[in-house]
Amino acid sequence: MGENIWRQTPLLVYLNVIYSLTVYSLFIFSLWIYRLKNLHPNEMNTKSELDVKIGVEVRRRRLEQHRSQEAFADDCGIHRTYMSSIERGEKAMSVDMAKRVVTGLGLTLGEFFTAIEE
Repeated sequence: MGENIWRQTPLLVYLNVIYSLTVYSLFIFSLWIYRLKNLHPNEMNTKSELDVKIGVEVRRRRLEQHRSQEAFADDCGIHRTYMSSIERGEKAMSVDMAKRVVTGLGLTLGEFFTAIEE
């Protein structure tokens, strides 16, 4: 009878380890889900109405000049994917970045933002 208990022990240890890892994994997963649900608004990828308007205007002006997004981004010293995010309104530009983009369009900041207000 004592011999039977020792034979089952490795199996019980193995099952206990598997159970513990499963519980730990579920705990980590639940923390990850909680974090996703409670992101700070600044951490979420939200589009503001102004960012979308700016992006639409940048794209419109770029296309009027028959320039590809990649060439335009290169002229402005910006990565192509960042320019794409700007045009989709997913990224808010800093004043310095806005100046680089607007200068690349051949406008001043005042002219560009006046066009957006209209």
